[in-house]
Amino acid sequence: MNHPAPPGSTDACTRIKTLRKLLSLSQKEFAGAIGISQGHLCVIEKGNHLPSDTLIMAICHRFRADELW
Repeated sequence: MNHPAPPGSTDACTRIKTLRKLLSLSQKEFAGAIGISQGHLCVIEKGNHLPSDTLIMAICHRFRADELW
């Protein structure tokens, strides 16, 4: 389910994009690693939708990131 992002609440979206870039992964590579489409990742990175808790947990597990990053 998509979660529309309230104005000013895109911090998690920005951190996901930052993590992806730090890992030198394309959107397609990053999205594939966490089981979502590149298009869905793009919408999240732009701040148009918030990532679900499940998606955040998948990112943390796959890339060994701290959930509170």
